[in-house]
Amino acid sequence: MSGIRLFSIGSIPVAASPWYFALLAYWLWDGELVRGIIWAVVVTVSILVHELGHALVARHYRLGPSILLWGLGGLCFHERADRDRHDALIVAAGPGAGLLLGAVTWGVSLALPPIADPVLAWRFADAVQMMLWVNILWSFVNLLPLWPLDGGQLFRLGMLQFTAPKTADKVTHIVSLGVIAVAFGAAYMMQSFFIFALAAFAAWRNVQALKGEISSGAFRPVSQMAKTLLAQAEVAYAAEDYREAARLCHQLRALDNPDQTTMRRAWQILGPSMARFDDPDHALSFLKRATPNADVVEGLVECYFQLDMHDELEALIASKDFAKVDPARREQILAVVEPAAERP
Repeated sequence: MSGIRLFSIGSIPVAASPWYFALLAYWLWDGELVRGIIWAVVVTVSILVHELGHALVARHYRLGPSILLWGLGGLCFHERADRDRHDALIVAAGPGAGLLLGAVTWGVSLALPPIADPVLAWRFADAVQMMLWVNILWSFVNLLPLWPLDGGQLFRLGMLQFTAPKTADKVTHIVSLGVIAVAFGAAYMMQSFFIFALAAFAAWRNVQALKGEISSGAFRPVSQMAKTLLAQAEVAYAAEDYREAARLCHQLRALDNPDQTTMRRAWQILGPSMARFDDPDHALSFLKRATPNADVVEGLVECYFQLDMHDELEALIASKDFAKVDPARREQILAVVEPAAERP
């Protein structure tokens, strides 16, 4: 994920590209300043909620999501899901979160008592109207069969259940171009530069996809290369050739469509392997993605110990995961860790 790191929501990092700040500046410049600020806040919050909908479901499937605000809205990056059903749930969660925010906004606006100050009352009503427009109307627009928007991705996933991947992709992009033609008409009638820019971008991407210049997205069955690389990594890991095991796992995760079951085991090899020869900060990022087993827990202990992360180390030793380690090995670990923790 490229961009300027802003903050994290739980374990989900949020960044923004310079183009998003340019878009905010355009909104502030194009019209009345206070209204521009309200619009910028409403849109930013709405985009974050939308992308957080995607990210929370992706995190549920342990896919390591991250969020990027950019010039045409927001993006949620994550690892490849294991099943089409998981992909569909992740995609649908974005507009679902937006619709929920719109419903909550509408309910709160009805429940609050009237505002006595006419200026504040007008500002509040304007903000509510913006919030409803963005989260209700735009969420439904986003569900239209227009790739690469969420509706287009869902349409493609549906087509993949009934026809060959090449046919599904072709139908998806032809239908999308039909929707885009309508969007250009709407942009002209509404005199909306943003809708025009979004439609132009979507048209360009769909034409590229039809020409085969870009991929419409991975599809299953799972790549046999991923299984082959995992098997080779298993052999290298068992032989304690940790550099080779890590290299193979990095090669595996660079593939377009490794399934989640394969990746789950790959994290269990990659994290401990890197903990044995790499810097602990780097290793820790992979260990945290892995489903805990004895090797993963030992790798975490080693990284926490080297990084002087005493609170995290104590919590891990006190957890049920530490019991996954062989009893004799646990005694060896405690003999090193506990005396070190007692030092001033």
